[in-house]
Amino acid sequence: MATLGAIIGLGLAYAGTAREDFLETLTPIVCEVNHSLEMSALAALSLGLIFVGTRNEDITTMIIETLQERPENQLNMTMARFFGVALGLLFLGKQEACEPTLEILGIMTHPISKFLFSKVC
Repeated sequence: MATLGAIIGLGLAYAGTAREDFLETLTPIVCEVNHSLEMSALAALSLGLIFVGTRNEDITTMIIETLQERPENQLNMTMARFFGVALGLLFLGKQEACEPTLEILGIMTHPISKFLFSKVC
């Protein structure tokens, strides 16, 4: 539980700073399928907060790839929606730049893609 608090605390404390050192810290947590979905989703949310409005392609790609690698039963969990919120934060105020991401999300077959689609733009 303390780890989850630390992850979300980083996102809140450094929101809008786009600090690259936190990208290096949180990326393994988002990408690693061995981490719980809860931990991965909150790390993605923290990255969305830290890099809000930057359209960071590395984070966007990482989140989409993580969603594609996760088992379908995990994507049914409520916590999986934080990936969509993270994507929405990355594109905040940059609606014109989200078309390629929307095309990729449109390819996903899991029902969460509709939720993600609505949060990105």
